[in-house]
Amino acid sequence: MKRNICLVLISISIFLVAQDVPASALSTLWASKKEEARPAPDFTLESLKGDSVTLSHFKGKGVILFFFTTWCPYCREKFPGLSRSYEADKRDGIELLAINEGESRQKISSFVSKENVPFDIFLDSDMKAAQDYGVLGIPTFALINKEGMLVYEGQEIPSDYKELLQ
Repeated sequence: MKRNICLVLISISIFLVAQDVPASALSTLWASKKEEARPAPDFTLESLKGDSVTLSHFKGKGVILFFFTTWCPYCREKFPGLSRSYEADKRDGIELLAINEGESRQKISSFVSKENVPFDIFLDSDMKAAQDYGVLGIPTFALINKEGMLVYEGQEIPSDYKELLQ
């Protein structure tokens, strides 16, 4: 069974390369799932600073959920880009909720301090939010539009994310 799946994936990859599909498109193809918009599951999480946030309070704004851990190298690669776009996105009415999956407050604090993370981190200690969003691997991004509808889930932020969040 696994062999058949691998053969199918290799065949599709060869076909797409032969069609001259750019590598960036291939990574988005494998790393994302665009679905019909559906209501985003609500949650309340505590921040690293001790504040509480409820997702439904952001209705009327676009929201980027970023599920991560500090030990994940692919997650750590996302922080510089998120940090660079954080202030501009905020001015455009887009909120970023970086949600750590199950790590200790001390470990996360150390990471945030070392990496100079400019945004708050939210603690999903029991990983209930991740479960509600069907997170199977990290990093995972979920985009929620102004109406509170989940419009995208994937391992990358798509280039048209601002349009999706409208």
